[in-house]
Amino acid sequence: MLQKSDGQCLVQEQGKTTRLAVLADLHLPQGTERLRRAVAAVEAEKVDAVLVAGDLTQRGEEWEYAEWLRWKKRFAVPVFCVPGNHDVGDKGEVTGERLARYESQVGPSFFAVNVGAVRVIGLNSLLFGSGLEKEVEQWAFLSSELCHPASVPLSSATSVTTLSQYRTDRPRVVFLHHPPFRVQLDEKADYWNIDPESRRRLLDLFEANEDRICGVLAGHLHYPTALAWNNVPILVAPAVSFGLPEGKQPEGWMLVTVTGNAVDFVVREF
Repeated sequence: MLQKSDGQCLVQEQGKTTRLAVLADLHLPQGTERLRRAVAAVEAEKVDAVLVAGDLTQRGEEWEYAEWLRWKKRFAVPVFCVPGNHDVGDKGEVTGERLARYESQVGPSFFAVNVGAVRVIGLNSLLFGSGLEKEVEQWAFLSSELCHPASVPLSSATSVTTLSQYRTDRPRVVFLHHPPFRVQLDEKADYWNIDPESRRRLLDLFEANEDRICGVLAGHLHYPTALAWNNVPILVAPAVSFGLPEGKQPEGWMLVTVTGNAVDFVVREF
């Protein structure tokens, strides 16, 4: 299902380039030494932002979040995070208490922000199928983000250099912990993917707004891979902490560049 062996999933070539560092599965405090390498490597790449695709911590304890926040300060660019199952609980076990702890320590578990020329949409994949009130809120939020033009608000941390940049709709990059599927679109629900009902609803939203979505970024698998669905690349970053199977998959991170609606990526191994 990988469309291009050279690491490119091209939709359309135009506009400014935005560089994103995608880190996943830190599992602090376990991944401390490799996170140190990631900070140095990301700084050398001169990215516009860092996206952390879940599992910041091993158990979602307050002291683990405190350690992450200390590490976060070492990045010279904005850092945006979504939760993983180690942060807020496995599918079917997410509780309001753990979710509240994450949001009080890290920030909203789903959100949207402008980075360079791209609209980044962060989702909490553990809400899918949870039955929590926040799941309803997230579906409404995602529908609104995908169906309406993404202008640049005056409060954005990204500078606005031209009036046309302010008015122009932006390509969307969606990032979350779980990939929608691991191998096949119709695969059964398991630990590694999003449940089929939520997956179908999510992909239907993507299909209805295909011209606005240039990529989906995820983690969780602990190995890098690239899939595609309806010309939308689904890129899974390697784990910072440890690969799976251990000793057979690399640790590292993923550099993603977006130019117009074209997405290019490269895996950086430690």
